[in-house]
Amino acid sequence: MNLVSTHPEGITAKILSARLNRPISMINYCLKDLKGAKFIQGKLNKENQQWIYYPVSFIN
Repeated sequence: MNLVSTHPEGITAKILSARLNRPISMINYCLKDLKGAKFIQGKLNKENQQWIYYPVSFIN
């Protein structure tokens, strides 16, 4: 959660995976839980078809 909250411009699961040195499947599982708890939200980037995750307070 801290890593997502320090990126108000958003961050992808791929970048999170690289920064945390964890598999993307683990990152996606954690992101799903954070979304369910409404700590983060995601938007699909239509340009490259990747989800970008933001802290809830930065989504309009």
